[in-house]
Amino acid sequence: MNELWQCRICKSIITRDQIDGQCKTCKNNTCNHCKRTCDRCQEICCMLHMEAKIVMRQQQPYVHKLCWTCREVW
Repeated sequence: MNELWQCRICKSIITRDQIDGQCKTCKNNTCNHCKRTCDRCQEICCMLHMEAKIVMRQQQPYVHKLCWTCREVW
């Protein structure tokens, strides 16, 4: 029988095998629901430490998902 856990970040009820990574900013474990990957540095972050940045390329909007560190550098 699988043990049920509650994610510290998104409060989802998950099983132990759904814990998917660790946020590089807050160091909390992320589940497969709240895990995000930064488009620039390819590091794992939780959904609370990601931000979308919209830029225009050839008159089309393009969305970059950036962690807090890469957002400050941009």
